[in-house]
Amino acid sequence: TTHWTLKVDGYFGDKTEWCVKKYQDEHNLGVDGKVGPATRKSLNSNAPIVKKVEFITITASDLNVRTDATTSSKKISTVTEEEVYQVLGTKTNSDGSIWYKIEYDPKNAPGKFGYISGSYTAKAQDFIFLDISEQNLKLYKGGKLILNVPVVTGNVSEKDDTPRGNYTIQAKKTNIYLTGADYSSFVEYWMPFIGTSYGFHDARWRNSEQLTDKTTYLTDGSHGCVNMFTQDAEFLYNNISKDLAVTIVQKTYY
Repeated sequence: TTHWTLKVDGYFGDKTEWCVKKYQDEHNLGVDGKVGPATRKSLNSNAPIVKKVEFITITASDLNVRTDATTSSKKISTVTEEEVYQVLGTKTNSDGSIWYKIEYDPKNAPGKFGYISGSYTAKAQDFIFLDISEQNLKLYKGGKLILNVPVVTGNVSEKDDTPRGNYTIQAKKTNIYLTGADYSSFVEYWMPFIGTSYGFHDARWRNSEQLTDKTTYLTDGSHGCVNMFTQDAEFLYNNISKDLAVTIVQKTYY
């Protein structure tokens, strides 16, 4: 599901190509951005999405993360109430207990995985999930995906990487200037998730090619914030509230 209201103009532009690529990826088709025979057949058949992505939220104040799906296995970390994690695997024991495999600390230990008991989790309902490696932001509301769009994150070559981890929306502001040592940028929508330093915002100075190219962030990324198309930033702003859970990962570590 991709939120973009595209005008019917007969023009196959950057946004249309990005939507085709997302559809191809979600349906396990070759990702080339072209509506060839296989993609056309899938579209015509209304094929269901093959990939199932599941997210959970922690319901215990501190939940142990273990090396394996048993309470007797070694404790390696803890996760905190209301944090959201993507389920990367599921194990069901003979006693019926369910355990989930997660990347438990994407900020400090990317690519490190462990198991948590499903007894202290619930299906995540409202949250933002950002995958840096895919340069893709998803917004879920009521457990349903309502926004699925490209972004540009922090400039890797300048070591301005967008921080991975679990955060919450700190505030919502409109029509402000974001300032730094060498810049002052006007944005219409500002949604910080780490103090006032890192947040989601529109980036009118970027063209469609930059915002839909998954490699832009490597050499021409932001100062650490998450750049978005204006219409996407507006949609995000209008559909989130303060304290909403934000999960940022980099799946290239997987």
